[in-house]
Amino acid sequence: MRPWRKDLKSGTPEDDTLRRCLAYVEAGADIVMIMSPTSEKTLRRFCSEIPKPILVCGGTKEYDPSAAELQEIGVKIVAYPMFIRQKIAPYIRIALRNLLRDGNVNFTQDEKDQRETLNNILGMPQFKKIQADFKS
Repeated sequence: MRPWRKDLKSGTPEDDTLRRCLAYVEAGADIVMIMSPTSEKTLRRFCSEIPKPILVCGGTKEYDPSAAELQEIGVKIVAYPMFIRQKIAPYIRIALRNLLRDGNVNFTQDEKDQRETLNNILGMPQFKKIQADFKS
């Protein structure tokens, strides 16, 4: 898969951004990632004029539609990196504090037991299948 990313907040005029997205599609991009969409109108335009799936990062300050609204607009994939970062930051801080204090990473039995559940949530079985398919 050949993705291509464009940030709409970079100050580039919308028409230029769309033209670049279409050029990357023509060059072989399989998906176009729109970082920080600024409005429903812009996103609808991009979804209607770009003939490849659109991926957006949800949860921006300027424009934060629901997943259902994004689906209705035509977005095929949504990632929520800022949401995830905000939720996991306190746990990372605790883990790093413990690492500094103890000098090693000691997983509790509960954490070890949850590893398979976490891998399933993260889609690791599907990822490993895709890797195996590419190797064959």
